[in-house]
Amino acid sequence: MSDDYHDLTLSDAPDLRMGASIGIEVTRAITQEEGQASGIFEHIKNHNIKDIDKRYRDTIDKNNFQLVVKDDTIIGYGPQEAIWVNDQLLKSVFIKKIKKISNYNVGIIDLFIFSPGDDWFEEDVVSGFLNWAIENGGSQFRRIIVYEYSYLYILETANTKISKIIIDRDKSRQCASNAKSFALSHGTDV
Repeated sequence: MSDDYHDLTLSDAPDLRMGASIGIEVTRAITQEEGQASGIFEHIKNHNIKDIDKRYRDTIDKNNFQLVVKDDTIIGYGPQEAIWVNDQLLKSVFIKKIKKISNYNVGIIDLFIFSPGDDWFEEDVVSGFLNWAIENGGSQFRRIIVYEYSYLYILETANTKISKIIIDRDKSRQCASNAKSFALSHGTDV
């Protein structure tokens, strides 16, 4: 979407700005428990399981996640039980962002939501959420974008048009690498 977004700068409220009048609020559709597990994992990944503080393992366990270990090295984490995938995570982050944007000093705001995992939501779940968003304050955003690694779902709120863009996985990886380099060079945690 390079024709629509260019010269972006990191900001705080909203997360990205394009000039003085356009902002993009960026969020990830995860639960508070997964956010905590993700943060711990980033701190302990590639460490020997025997060397990490027991409090980390206890917190991961308390949040209903488990560590994935290979040859005593922590290589991942995942839920302890099966997860029912629906649109509740999308609705939850949407509602939080609707409450925040009234304080932003920009004329146009877009909402960009990262999926919690690789193609986590099915198309009907994302479409259902976007239609729900239209009826529940979505017009406060110019666009609502859900990033699903292989797909980008875009709701243009002015005309309620939903489109889907297929993402080239190699280009996606390169974009992610570029974004990480940008964030690190600007002193932002990734």
